[in-house]
Amino acid sequence: MKGIKKNDRVIQLVMKNNQINGSEHSEDLKDMIRNHPSLHIIDLSNSESNVNKNKLRNMGVAAIIDGILESKKQGHSLISELNLSYN
Repeated sequence: MKGIKKNDRVIQLVMKNNQINGSEHSEDLKDMIRNHPSLHIIDLSNSESNVNKNKLRNMGVAAIIDGILESKKQGHSLISELNLSYN
């Protein structure tokens, strides 16, 4: 996630079917989203048939939303789509 924060060419981030855990990764998610210069779409979903599900739960989702809201307050959020299905 730290590498993604520094990459100003990323427009769409697809991280579905990972083992992302909201309680362990919430601050990293928030930091990644908060000041990203080019990110428009975030997909952290997964397929119901896939065993490896993301586990964002309340803390992870709250961190993502906080990052988006803080970014919007600063006037530079470009995020227009967020997929958190099957978490």
